[in-house]
Amino acid sequence: MEINQQSFSPFLEYTAQGRHDACFLGWYTDNADPDNFAYVLLHPQVEESELTEGQDWVSFDAEGYNTSNRSAWANQDYMDLVEEAQQTTTESDRVDLYNEAMQIAHDEAPWVYLDYAEELRGVADRVSGFQIAAISGPYLNLVSLE
Repeated sequence: MEINQQSFSPFLEYTAQGRHDACFLGWYTDNADPDNFAYVLLHPQVEESELTEGQDWVSFDAEGYNTSNRSAWANQDYMDLVEEAQQTTTESDRVDLYNEAMQIAHDEAPWVYLDYAEELRGVADRVSGFQIAAISGPYLNLVSLE
C-alpha cells in the first residue's frame, strides 16, 4: 500500500476526480434528515442514461456526477428508493424507504462505515440549561449562570 497524504483542498480535488483507490473522509450532518447522507453522499446524481446496465458504479467523468459520492457507487434500486423518499411527505413512509435504501448500501458496502466517539463537554457547576445538541447548537440562549 502507498499512502498519498495531501493537504485538504488538493485531496478533495484528487478524490473528486476518482484518482484514488481508497480514501478517508468524514461527514457531519447539518440537519436531521436522512437525505443529507443518502442523496448527498451515496447517490451519483446522474441521469439513468449515464449508467451501464449491470454495473454498480458510474464513471467520475459522467455528466453531472456527484463528486461527494467518492466511491462512484451507483445502485439503481438504491437510487430509486432515495428519489421516492425525497418526494414522500408521510414520515413513516419516508422512514421505510430510507431504511430500505440504507440496507442496500449496508449490504453492498460501497464504504467502510465508521462512527465517532460520543461528544463530551465540560461545564461548570454554576452553568444551568446547557444541553449538547446533535444538530446545530449548543443553544446558548437557554444557558444561565448562577
